[in-house]
Amino acid sequence: MKLIPSLLVGLTFAATAHAADSAPSESEWTILEASNGNAIFSTEMDGPALVLGCNESGKISATFSLDGDIEAKLDSRSLRTRRVSGTLTVEGYEPADTKWAYLPGRNMASPMEGHLARRLYNAAVTGAHVTLDLGKRGTFEYSPPALNSDFETFAAGCLAS
Repeated sequence: MKLIPSLLVGLTFAATAHAADSAPSESEWTILEASNGNAIFSTEMDGPALVLGCNESGKISATFSLDGDIEAKLDSRSLRTRRVSGTLTVEGYEPADTKWAYLPGRNMASPMEGHLARRLYNAAVTGAHVTLDLGKRGTFEYSPPALNSDFETFAAGCLAS
């Protein structure tokens, strides 16, 4: 079994300083300050939100907060995980059946295969619609916010982009 993606664990103790808008239509990309520009998140509060990270070698990681509000979840110390099956469908790609690391205490999930994190990054860049079906945990629809200067700063610092 693969380890939980480093972004998911690394963000456990991260401190954040941005306030998120409560209106889904006003969602935007915001750099996670505690990450030194190596992580960015979408600010959805009432639906799925996405965190993208990039390590020193340029490897992309992705984590969904299935019910939004990323900032509130980062303070949680719940590390209990489950391995769950899911189907990720990104507009323009074939659906991918794969395993996900699921944190029930935070209602967050990360793909355990790196190519799916890159697919989610590309969805963010192109604005492609995403559907994540986690079986009995539910089906989640996500449309990334428009790119902004924070996203461009994140992408410029990530070697894999």
